[in-house]
Amino acid sequence: MRQLDPTVTAGRPLRLFCYQVGYVEGIPDFSTHYAALEQLRAWGFPVNPHLQCAAEPAELHAYAAEWQQKRATLPYEIDGIVIKVDSRAQQRRLGAVGNAPRWAIAYKFAPLEATTHLREIVLNVGRTGAIIPNARLDPVNIGGVVVERATLHNFEDLRRRDLRVGDRVIVHRAGDVIPQVVKPILEDRPPDAAPYEPPTRCPSCGTALAREEGGAILRCPNSWATCRAQRLELLRHFVSRGAMDIAGIGEKMSEIVLDAGLVFDPSDLYVLTLEQLLPLERLAEKSATNLLQAIEASKTRPLPNVIFALGIDHVGYETAVVLAERYPSLDALLSAPEEELAGMPGVGPVRANSIAAWRRQPENLEMVRKLLDRGVRPQLPRSARQGLPLAGQTFLITGRLEGFTRVEAENAIEELGGKVASSINKSLGHLIVGEDPGSKLPKAQKLGLPIHDEAWLVETLRKAREQISG
Repeated sequence: MRQLDPTVTAGRPLRLFCYQVGYVEGIPDFSTHYAALEQLRAWGFPVNPHLQCAAEPAELHAYAAEWQQKRATLPYEIDGIVIKVDSRAQQRRLGAVGNAPRWAIAYKFAPLEATTHLREIVLNVGRTGAIIPNARLDPVNIGGVVVERATLHNFEDLRRRDLRVGDRVIVHRAGDVIPQVVKPILEDRPPDAAPYEPPTRCPSCGTALAREEGGAILRCPNSWATCRAQRLELLRHFVSRGAMDIAGIGEKMSEIVLDAGLVFDPSDLYVLTLEQLLPLERLAEKSATNLLQAIEASKTRPLPNVIFALGIDHVGYETAVVLAERYPSLDALLSAPEEELAGMPGVGPVRANSIAAWRRQPENLEMVRKLLDRGVRPQLPRSARQGLPLAGQTFLITGRLEGFTRVEAENAIEELGGKVASSINKSLGHLIVGEDPGSKLPKAQKLGLPIHDEAWLVETLRKAREQISG
């Protein structure tokens, strides 16, 4: 749906189904999810006509089986159904993990399958040096999508399924999205089809490959500094939306600037000039100017995004958020003791070891130094803002609050500088207890942590707001 020209999106025949009520003023909260949807329908909002309220598990199984068979009769694609707890009170008690509610689950249908020929096994080198085999297939239509490539995961998986070039194979789209080869059709196997022999050297830099201890992945032992394929994948990762979000540098443009010698590592993006870009394929003056503006805007990306952009193995965005809340700068993170990192909730020994290994490579530290020298100034996340009344304090809420929802309370805490924890630990500053608290309360009592009621939280927030307003 995202287009540079919004009239393109506006001209498309888009429709929607409303599936939940957000915040509404002037009416009581709904007691059940079903009642909320029925009220939406009464107000004139489009609600899916096939929703159903089930009284027992057998009804859920029957409903799922029915729509597994009838999915093709709908005028739109589905890959399953969503099962939700109906009681709004129970929904509040169950809460959510990040953006994922504990009171809803997706029931996925069996994926659609087709058969085709495996024509070639090609090798890709990932950002961290992992060698990933992929299948090139005769084009085949699966659920309206033409599939020509599919993942093979790793060489151990390829060996276990005994996939061979020339095989006729069964292919499906996992989650109705990602093409995967399921298995060969052995009775159709050509007599000359030979077992696949895994590579012994990196297809990019030619270095002898190493197998992870106890693992199934073959990996190039070089870093991005000496392996061109890893360098390209690092650049693609760095400019991606969840990282530095530099519009105008996609997969193809990353390869173009790398091959033109304009960029060696991501920090070189920040010294590109219009004169360097104009001779490149696919770039006119306006697009080159827009690209330079996007690069300039990325200098003030939030710290979690910048940490994620560095491409440290095992450090995804959620881990980057945890690290940014503890360490206010890249320098602070890169000088943190490994033991300290390993003891952090949400980080642990594996990620701490990966961070330590990453910063032992001189080329990584040099890249960070150049990023900072060239004007990249990561912005602290909201919960790490210094100088706010609740800065340095951690809170955790258990049970149902009466005055506001869990999300409203957590947002208020973070806006005033506090941090919201995800679990009980010795460093927790305050446990806020509402009605029907869960297992967190006895754990906090056992650890002797400060425990408060909702009234204390309301008063604390009031005093903090008064302190800001003067």
